[in-house]
Amino acid sequence: MKCCTHSNGGREPKLRNAAPCFNGCFGDCISLLCNFVPASYSVLKRLHGHQVVTGVSENTPTLRTDRLVMRAPNELDIPAWFARATDHESAYLAGDPIPANISEGKAWLTRTRAKAAAGERLLWSIDIRKGPSSIGTVGLSVKMPAISFVIGRAFWRRGYATEAAREVLRFGLNTLNLSEVGSETVVNNSGSRRVLAKLGFQHVANFLDESDGAECERHVLYR
Repeated sequence: MKCCTHSNGGREPKLRNAAPCFNGCFGDCISLLCNFVPASYSVLKRLHGHQVVTGVSENTPTLRTDRLVMRAPNELDIPAWFARATDHESAYLAGDPIPANISEGKAWLTRTRAKAAAGERLLWSIDIRKGPSSIGTVGLSVKMPAISFVIGRAFWRRGYATEAAREVLRFGLNTLNLSEVGSETVVNNSGSRRVLAKLGFQHVANFLDESDGAECERHVLYR
């Protein structure tokens, strides 16, 4: 599924969504938050009013679930990012170019930090409590609102994508006061659709991705 541009961090998302499929398919999740935030300044005020962890970005709060800790990325996450970005199946499904070498991870991290500092897009690295770190990422665009996630192949089918996305959605809805969240997925990605259903999204429309002609679905989560 050629669906989005999140895994390499180099471009803005294309508003299609992918997640681990139970038939072995996987890609990034890109979900359009349909109610665009009216003023980035007010969003920045809410971000700065939230308890945050200093370091990579003052705008990226640490989020926790029963099994996961999500925190701002750092240089130690680059090898795990590179491993995910060079997974050919994931890259194909997501429509992402494969980075030529690990040095591109520095540019990915620089872009990630710049967008967080500007209040445009927040990205979290996902750690397992008392377990492996940097198993994936989950992102929330603010300037052009969208939610995204990617989980490394070794951690598929354990519910981590759903758990991480649910917590970020809670942050977006409760802290940033978003009221309506959309998501787009390729039709044959049963894993993405299953994740969206667990999160409470409703199917609202089908469409063709103009970039590659893939048949996609649009889903919406109402507050």
